[in-house]
Amino acid sequence: MPNQQTPILVLGPMASEIDALTAALTDAEETRLGDYRCVAGLLDGVPVVTVRTFIGMVHAAAATALAASHFSPRCVLIQGTAGAHDPALHRGDLVLGASLIEMGSYYTLHRDVGGGSRYEDYVFPGVELPFGGEPKRVRTLESDPSLLAIAEAVPYLRGRRVTGTISSGDLWNRELDVLDRLHRECGSLCEEMEGFAVAQVCRMLGLPMLAVRVISNSEWHAGEDFDESVALWCQEYCRELIAQIDRNLGGGGKQ
Repeated sequence: MPNQQTPILVLGPMASEIDALTAALTDAEETRLGDYRCVAGLLDGVPVVTVRTFIGMVHAAAATALAASHFSPRCVLIQGTAGAHDPALHRGDLVLGASLIEMGSYYTLHRDVGGGSRYEDYVFPGVELPFGGEPKRVRTLESDPSLLAIAEAVPYLRGRRVTGTISSGDLWNRELDVLDRLHRECGSLCEEMEGFAVAQVCRMLGLPMLAVRVISNSEWHAGEDFDESVALWCQEYCRELIAQIDRNLGGGGKQ
């Protein structure tokens, strides 16, 4: 770190989802933790560490655990792009993840050969996590309420901003029936591939975290195919969010 102040850890899976924030750091120093590139510096006077996690739940968990152990951050932001579940959302809209669910863990009913697959019959039992050394099944993990409240006060001018549930998993769903069920039954606004894993690691380490996602594509609307360029809009928003976190919660920024 360029100083001894406590940083905010900011994660982005793809280069397009983290490079703008990394490029804005001053007094930057790079650290390699395994294959993960971590850059520590000052973002508008606030100590920040950016990490490209790469795509997927395992990468997200590993990168979060390594970076959190090495840099001892005061909080964690996982941000980037997501595909819409809610038909009301359009490309460029922003989702604040008050809660996260793991959509890749499910049970199927027995069907004989040729019986087909029925997504409406899938059962989502939740994920087994350790609580005080004892296993417990949970379907939902929560973002930190203080971070969420700060985020809800930061203006977003590129589109709508909504707060709700984000789904995570090593999946890219394009079937409208699947998107509709996740939206109706789970309240899911969008899907991505990292957030729940980050929330799981942060819960185990006692770290406050928040998920922020910009809608990059929607199967509900013609012409709204995946466009990673909107990741820049999410980073612009997170830059102001980081400044507000520092002002409201303190813990390391320039006075």
